[in-house]
Amino acid sequence: MSKTKPSREYLIALKKRYAQASKKERTAILDEFVKTSGYHRKHATALLLGTRVHRRYPAQRPRARVYTEEDQRAVFNG
Repeated sequence: MSKTKPSREYLIALKKRYAQASKKERTAILDEFVKTSGYHRKHATALLLGTRVHRRYPAQRPRARVYTEEDQRAVFNG
């Protein structure tokens, strides 16, 4: 099983095929996508339906809070 992310072009092409396919064909397309991408079926389905966004970079998390000693005493010691 491959663990590489699919290219944007590959995903766009599969989305078009998936949207126009019958139930049986969608199953085959989904099987192909899961094998080539290594994604879980639920995630792969969400990508193909367009309910999730394919990102090439990790999500940015907010910075950790930084308290001075005075702030910590005021906040945590009441």
